[in-house]
Amino acid sequence: MDHRSSFNHVFPLEVVIACVVFGLVLVVLTAAVVRSRTRWGRRAKPTKSHPKTEGLYVAIVAGLAVFLVVFSIDNNRSSLAAHPAMKVQVTAFQWCWRFAYTGTPVTVTGQCQGGAVPTLELPTGKTIEIDLTSSDVVHSMWVPYLRFKMQAFPDHVNVFDTRLDHPGSWPGRCAEFCGLYHSGMDFTLKAVPPAQFDSWLRSQEASA
Repeated sequence: MDHRSSFNHVFPLEVVIACVVFGLVLVVLTAAVVRSRTRWGRRAKPTKSHPKTEGLYVAIVAGLAVFLVVFSIDNNRSSLAAHPAMKVQVTAFQWCWRFAYTGTPVTVTGQCQGGAVPTLELPTGKTIEIDLTSSDVVHSMWVPYLRFKMQAFPDHVNVFDTRLDHPGSWPGRCAEFCGLYHSGMDFTLKAVPPAQFDSWLRSQEASA
């Protein structure tokens, strides 16, 4: 799944709708203040209710809320690839990450403190399945470049696909407060050409 494209498709429309709703609320609020019969030093007179107008307002707001929820879910929903190029088991723990490449003895981990963060290296142009879990408390795997985050729960596996079309290196971090050293729970996501990745994986297998 191309998470950046999905985010760039959803977010602008949500901003436009939010601005329109905010503007309408300001207009109505200003009109209500201007037309108010309350004067300084006078007691405000009781006003009549307008159930039809209020009902219409509630219906519009509810309709917009339902539309945004359905629109967001539909654009963020992705069917898992039947045959991903590879699978990586990502385990979050206090306070770092462990990346295990399924079908190989290769595991990358670290302590994440003092800048010693682990690197999740992946090949470009291929669909990768990520199996995300936690070994202790709730964490959240967040890569700002991808405009994407996913919760990591203990005793549960969240599965999602990702595809990186361009080589690069981007920071990732835990986005769920998880204890004392949460602020240092970072990792690096690195995308390299397939040939370079295969060479790296073979060298890691030899070391393992």
